Amino acid sequence: MDVTGKSDPFVVIRMGKEKKQTKVAKSTLNHDYKDEEFELVYNPVEDQVKREVDIEVWDYDSVGSNDLIGIASIDILPFFNKQQQVELFLQPQNEKKENSQQQKITIPIQNLDQKLGIVTFQLLYTDEQEWIKQFKEAQQKKKDEQNKMKKQRMEVLKKKIEEERLQIEKERKLKEAEDKKYPKGVVKFSNIAVRNLKKMDLVGKTDPYVVFKLGDLQKQTSVAKETLNYDYKNEEYEVVYDPAQMQGKRNVDVEVWDYDSVGNNDLIGTASVDV
Repeated sequence: MDVTGKSDPFVVIRMGKEKKQTKVAKSTLNHDYKDEEFELVYNPVEDQVKREVDIEVWDYDSVGSNDLIGIASIDILPFFNKQQQVELFLQPQNEKKENSQQQKITIPIQNLDQKLGIVTFQLLYTDEQEWIKQFKEAQQKKKDEQNKMKKQRMEVLKKKIEEERLQIEKERKLKEAEDKKYPKGVVKFSNIAVRNLKKMDLVGKTDPYVVFKLGDLQKQTSVAKETLNYDYKNEEYEVVYDPAQMQGKRNVDVEVWDYDSVGNNDLIGTASVDV
């Protein structure tokens, strides 16, 4: 319907006072409105003799008025408790009444092809009690599927939690076995030296000292003055190592600092060694 040659079609379905509408497709002459289903209530008393569903195909216009592409009608009685595929040629609006009785389903008459396009859909007419039954069955099926998915998710979660618990238990036993290999004892630091340290001060050299950390225990050397290489002679340090208290930690953390008498001390670097 547009000068570009494409349309933005949507379908309107009418029965009596009931009206349903599909989404708007964009820039196309062919479109499947997937996963779109509509239900209309048919009341023979209110609708009197009218038994038809009216179909309108429109071209959406974001600026002006929407353009009617074509219309079609179909009698619902042949579809009572029997779902069938419908294929209808669209008709100009002024020919809708005239051709409504002739235009049925599936096999269109050649002279009804007005070159306006075709609308297809599946149609089913069910009585109210049957609809209620099907609705309840569908709701129950949906609920059962949701419960099944919820149960599956819970089973997956329980399995994951159990796997994590077993892994933690396995690691705990391995740690206990590892800890039993090593008795409570003393870790001794001696022959302490630093070499080729990075120069941290703009003026002069570095004033290095070493810190040893094992768990909550800490030992520190004296501070060497203005040097990048130093042997901390006659300095030895001992800390008690108890595997049962260290919670699996077996490393001594070593930190080398540059002492600053004015501001904060500067960390030169760190290292770690398994005892």
